[in-house]
Amino acid sequence: MIPVRPRHYLTLAICLCGIVTISGCGQKSDLAPFEREAYLKNPDNLLGNRYQLNGVIDATLGYQAKIGRLIAVRETPETERIPLFIASGIVENVHVGQRYRFEIQVKEGGLVSVSNMEKY
Repeated sequence: MIPVRPRHYLTLAICLCGIVTISGCGQKSDLAPFEREAYLKNPDNLLGNRYQLNGVIDATLGYQAKIGRLIAVRETPETERIPLFIASGIVENVHVGQRYRFEIQVKEGGLVSVSNMEKY
């Protein structure tokens, strides 16, 4: 029997993490897709709910240091723009035309706030 040492566990953990990253397991979310039509009709009905939104940054609407930025995102070129708030510290550089997978939450007043985002 081969003796198992702590460094073997570390090597195995590193290999498994690499496999998970390569396979793209971190890219999927258990969150439901964003209900764009329901949001556009009455944002208050979605208050507190969390969703996944895949889209392209269409425009930067505003930025204030230490607070964050407001961007417009489209799911497809044909859909209406959805404004998203990104608090400072989540990401530093976003550019028009970039594709992102956003984890969002609808907050008071219909504000759609980004809790996490991943470029794809």
